[in-house]
Amino acid sequence: MYATARIYSGQPNPSRNQDLNGFRFPATPWQLSHPRKEDIPELASIRKGTLGSLFALGQDAWNLLPWLELMKKDPGFKFPGQSGYYHSVRSDMLQREPAWAEFSRGVPITLKSPEAQEVRQKRADDPSTR
Repeated sequence: MYATARIYSGQPNPSRNQDLNGFRFPATPWQLSHPRKEDIPELASIRKGTLGSLFALGQDAWNLLPWLELMKKDPGFKFPGQSGYYHSVRSDMLQREPAWAEFSRGVPITLKSPEAQEVRQKRADDPSTR
């Protein structure tokens, strides 16, 4: 089962999220790298609120600046940000790919990227790799 990113508040709460087991959803790598409440920085707007994704986006905006020229020249380059993976789709546009997670025991578990899953499936279907 798939859900939108709104299924996860970004606040770790295994007992409250227990009913969500098995749901897959897009998330930010920042959210997934803070699986326990103690891992979230001591900023009230992040720890007690749901602004972790906005915090991650701000970090990415700052950290992406030095890479923009390279991204224009090499459209295959992906920048691993805190809010997702960025790549250039045009000289004036970036596209963000979110991370994916699945609830297990009320905790979001990071899934492999869709590209990695696709490559694995192609290898499994290729008779020459058996």
